[in-house]
Amino acid sequence: MPSLGPLRNSEFPAKIHYSWHLRLPVCDSDECGSNMKRQTEMEGELFTFFRNLTVLAIVITSVAASASASIAVEVFTFTGDCTDCTGTGTGTLILLADYKLGTALSADDLVSFNYSSNKIPDLSIHNDPSEDLTGVLPVGLGPATMSISDANGSFTTSTDGSWSAFNPPADFGTDGIWSTASVTSTPEPSALPVIGICLAGLIFLARARCATEQSKLRRSDYRDFDGKAKTR
Repeated sequence: MPSLGPLRNSEFPAKIHYSWHLRLPVCDSDECGSNMKRQTEMEGELFTFFRNLTVLAIVITSVAASASASIAVEVFTFTGDCTDCTGTGTGTLILLADYKLGTALSADDLVSFNYSSNKIPDLSIHNDPSEDLTGVLPVGLGPATMSISDANGSFTTSTDGSWSAFNPPADFGTDGIWSTASVTSTPEPSALPVIGICLAGLIFLARARCATEQSKLRRSDYRDFDGKAKTR
């Protein structure tokens, strides 16, 4: 069998010379251009949607934060030894956080008040047109002159430690002490999860658009304007 000498580049068939260029899908140039255009338009619409949704979520979060900041509250607790009831009487007074200890109380400061003992399971007073709140909670707290009432009943304490509650029935006792619990805020509704999803969508679409542009550049590099494969 005759020996085949080394082949020169010019002796390779043409399809072998540039077969590695043909690994890209082959389609009509007009069809490819139309498909690319539709894909780009869809990506642009999705990008705009996620961008607008992100802006909306940020605005909602800002508004919610502003609204919740106006309802910060301060919680005060009361305990006193019962004279006509068993054990202790306890109460929780919730005021707007802008109340300053040592200043006069008013109905505008009140959010709610709740008292309970073995005789009065629940005395609830809320900020409504019939509610009245007077007195002073002293700096450092302790015994205080304070009176609160509405259509549901009344509660009164004095600086000598005496106190009374009327629902009816009535409670009264001694050694009444006020103390502070904490300053709290109503939890804010949050749109952070929505913002995170939107930002992830924007990043994904941006990368997809980048990949599409790179694909266009590769196609233009491998094809002539008449759709024929280039040789290198």
